[in-house]
Amino acid sequence: MVSGQQRPPHGWQAGVGWRERIGWDALVFLACLGMAVARSYPLVRRFGSTFPAGHSDVFAFLWNNWWLHYALSHHLARPYYTEFIFVPFRLDLRLHTIGFLYGLFCAPLFPLLGQIATLNLQVLATFTLNGFFVYRLVRYFTGAALVSALMGILASSLNAINFHIASGRPSCSAFWVAIWAILNFIRFCEQPNWKRSTWLGVSLVATFLADLQMALFGSFWLAILFTYRLVRHRDQILNRRFLIAIAVPFAMSLAAAYVLYLRPLHYDVGYSVPGASEALVYSAGPEFFRHFSYVRSVYGIALMIGFPLALLYARRIPEATPWILGAVLAIVLAMGPVWPGTRIPLPFALFQRLPGMANLRSPYRFQLPAALGALVGIAMLVHSLLGKVGSRPRAAILAGLTGLIVVDPFVLQWGWPFNVRSMPEVPFYENIKKDPGDFVILEVPVGVRHGTDRIGTDGEILTFYQPIHEKRLINGLATRAPYAAMEYYRRSPALMFLAGEPSPPGDIGEDLDQKMAELDIKYVLVHPRMLDAHRLASVLEVIGRSTKLVRVMDAPDLIAFRRKGQNALGPAGPLGTSAASL
Repeated sequence: MVSGQQRPPHGWQAGVGWRERIGWDALVFLACLGMAVARSYPLVRRFGSTFPAGHSDVFAFLWNNWWLHYALSHHLARPYYTEFIFVPFRLDLRLHTIGFLYGLFCAPLFPLLGQIATLNLQVLATFTLNGFFVYRLVRYFTGAALVSALMGILASSLNAINFHIASGRPSCSAFWVAIWAILNFIRFCEQPNWKRSTWLGVSLVATFLADLQMALFGSFWLAILFTYRLVRHRDQILNRRFLIAIAVPFAMSLAAAYVLYLRPLHYDVGYSVPGASEALVYSAGPEFFRHFSYVRSVYGIALMIGFPLALLYARRIPEATPWILGAVLAIVLAMGPVWPGTRIPLPFALFQRLPGMANLRSPYRFQLPAALGALVGIAMLVHSLLGKVGSRPRAAILAGLTGLIVVDPFVLQWGWPFNVRSMPEVPFYENIKKDPGDFVILEVPVGVRHGTDRIGTDGEILTFYQPIHEKRLINGLATRAPYAAMEYYRRSPALMFLAGEPSPPGDIGEDLDQKMAELDIKYVLVHPRMLDAHRLASVLEVIGRSTKLVRVMDAPDLIAFRRKGQNALGPAGPLGTSAASL
C-alpha cells in the first residue's frame, strides 16, 4: 500500500506545498458544495420552507433534530429515551436511526434555523463532505490533486453513496465520517503513535454516533484494510508498539458499540425485528445489472466504465487490490441472502448470522461501501495511466473524465429530479404551546409506523408540528418500536377508527372517552385535508357525540376540540376564543 508520504513524480500532479494543498482543499470543498446544490436543486430556492420529499421517512429525521435539541436544552439525562411519541410507551432511540452526531452538531443551530433549514443544511453538508473526504482519501494514496478532486466531485454526485438524501435521511448517508476513520486508520498504520491512536478512536466513536450503518460499512473497510496489511505488511501489525497503541481506539469503539447498540439490543426485548424474508425484497441481485438505466442511476457512467477497467488491470496496480476486492465483496453482499430463484446461499446469509445483524434488512445498501472501493480503484488506475502517457493523451483523458463527471449527474438529474415538499402552517399550534403542563394531543388521522409495521396512513407526518407545540403525541415514526405499543393501539376501537383501520369490537365513543382520561389527552385535532369527505364526516360525528369535548376551532386546515374541565389561560384563553363560548 502506498504511503501517504510518497509522491508520484509526474509533472501533472498539483498541490505539493502546504499552501497549494490548502488551496486545493478549499477549491474541492467549494466544487463539492456546488455539486450538492445542483444535485438537491430546487431545495436551495426555498431553503427554509421545503425539504426532501422522496419518502415519508423525512419526517422522522426532521423530528430527530428537534428531539435532540429539546432533550439537550431541557437537560434530559438520557436523550436516547423519549415519551413524546408512541404515547404511553417509552422508546429507546438507540434502536432508531436517530443520527446523534448530526443532532449534536446542529442542536445550537436549531433555534436559529428551525427544523426545515437544519435538515436542509445537513443535506448539503452530507453531499459535500462525502465528496471532500473521498478526495482526501484518494489524495493520500496518489498525491495527485486533480485526479483526487475529480473523484471527490464524482462521489458528491453518486446516488450509490448519497441515495438516502433524496428520502430525507442525510445522517444515513454520512459516509464521510467512516472515511475519516479509514484515513485515521491508514495514518495510524503508517506511524502508530498516541496522537494518531486517539484521533482514530474519536473518529470510530463518531461513526457510531452518525449512524449504525455507517459504523458497519466503515468497519467493513477497516477489516479489509487490516487484513491486507496483515498479509502484506505483517511486521507493521504484529509488533508490540502497534498492538498497544491500537488498544485505545479499539476500546473506545467497543464502548460506543456497547452503549449505542449492543446494550439496547440485549435489554430492549420486545422491539420489532425485520423478518428474514425482507432481505430478499431489498436486494440488488444479479438481475439488477441487466437494467442499464437503473445501474446508471445508482453508480453513474464513470463507475460503470471505470470499475470494469480497474478489475481488468488490477494486477498492474497492486496498491488498489484491497479496494477492488472490497468493492467486489460489497457488490456480492448487496445481492442478498440467496441466488434469485434458488436456495443457494450467498455471503449475506452468513453475514446475517453475526450478532445484531438480523436488524439489517436491506442488503442493497452495501452499494455504498462498494462505490467507495470502486472510486479508489478507478483513481489509482487513472493515476497509473496518466504517468505512462504523454502530455496530449494525458490532457485528453483528464478532459474526457472531467466532462463525464460533470455532465452525467445533470443528465441524471433531468430524468430523476430531486423532489421537495412543504407543510402548511397551522398557527393554532402556537396557541397550544402557551397552554402549560404536560399533556397529550390526539392528532387525527392517527398514524404510527416503524420499520416492519404501521397503523394508519400518513398520520405519522403530524410529528412535523411537535417542535411548535412541544406536547406529547400518539402519532409517531420510528425505525424500531415495542410490539406492545402496536398491540395496545390495535386493541382500541377508537384509535383504530381514527386511524382509518378496521376497529376491534367495542363502543368507539366510550373507548375514546376512556383513552382521553387514561392518556391525559387535552386536545383532539382533526386535519380535514388528510381525510376524504366520508371519513371526515364519520370522524366528526363520533367526536361530536362525546360529552367530554368542546369544539374550539373550525377552519379548512384544522378542526380542534378540547376536553372539558381543561381551562385555558387568560380572559380569552391562549386559544383566542372567548370564555363564554367554551
